Amino acid sequence: TTQQNHYPAHLGIVEQGKIHCLKGEYQKALYHFREGIRLAVTAKSPDIFFLHYTQCVMECLELAGHHVEVLQYCSRMEDFLQLHPNPETEDLLLQVWERKGIQHHLLGDRSAALELFRKVTAGGSSKQHPIAWEMHGWLTRNYTVSKEKLNALQAKHFYFTIRKDSINEDRATPLPAILPNL
Repeated sequence: TTQQNHYPAHLGIVEQGKIHCLKGEYQKALYHFREGIRLAVTAKSPDIFFLHYTQCVMECLELAGHHVEVLQYCSRMEDFLQLHPNPETEDLLLQVWERKGIQHHLLGDRSAALELFRKVTAGGSSKQHPIAWEMHGWLTRNYTVSKEKLNALQAKHFYFTIRKDSINEDRATPLPAILPNL
């Protein structure tokens, strides 16, 4: 028996999606993430899988530059968190608002970004959400925050969970390339 067999199938599929994401193969990554979500929901797996896999979709879309789609996922995540409250819901909601603020910033909507960063700083500590705190401070002082500066801030605080050091390649399970161009 391989180690992989001790884990739900959706876990390996999502790991493969992360590998594709890091290679810049965003369509392949999204295919794996969405299939992982479908399988996790069908299997009635704990919500943590759905939440993590949805975060992977949002990260992949953000890296691909699809900021409007990320905002749509954030709205769905907000709805989900309100319908499924748990002890982590409040912090997860702050994370969603931080991600939304970043997307608005990247889309050039400074006022929407600033309002979301205000909500995060009002509800969370600077240790939990350092990006929102720094962005709030910079935008409040009318600093220009370039994409490069934001990328450096995100890297510094491990904003993205899809990183080389967080992937278990032995667990990765590729899906057949049934979609065109995969």
